[in-house]
Amino acid sequence: MAAARWLTERTGQRVCFGVASALQLPLADASVDVVLLQHVAMNIGDRAGLYAEIARVLTPGGRFATHDVVALTGEIAYPVPWAASAAASHLETAEATRAQLAAAGFTVQTWRDDTPAALAWLTATAATPPPRPNLSLAMGPEFGTMVATHAANLRAGRVGLGMALATTSRRRSALR
Repeated sequence: MAAARWLTERTGQRVCFGVASALQLPLADASVDVVLLQHVAMNIGDRAGLYAEIARVLTPGGRFATHDVVALTGEIAYPVPWAASAAASHLETAEATRAQLAAAGFTVQTWRDDTPAALAWLTATAATPPPRPNLSLAMGPEFGTMVATHAANLRAGRVGLGMALATTSRRRSALR
């Protein structure tokens, strides 16, 4: 968290960081204007609970952006950047994700398939890893294998990458 604070201070942006369960955020109802998840939901089994908790903390009309891996067809090969095995992977299809967002009170403004861009990045990363510091510091010595496996899953159509921009469509009282 220190690195996040240090980087944010240098940009001049007003952002707060904290550590907590995404299913029980230590925030008041309707206290946040924007929530961003980047490659998080695929690690959480209770997706409906995750989206309901985000809706709870967002102000009416609040904005939610998510960028995550989605399930397509077939068995996923492991290890991948988010899981060493199927037991730790909680992918949903794009359709299921949109349905769960709607059930939590979101209106999806934009849904974009980012699979081609993800595949291009992963292919380039597997061929020529980026200079340090890079994700391998956080992911460990298996990072190269994870990237190659993920790229193979993308190429085979087993997974994709989706980006959604949504707003809360119901007032907080309607969520209870």
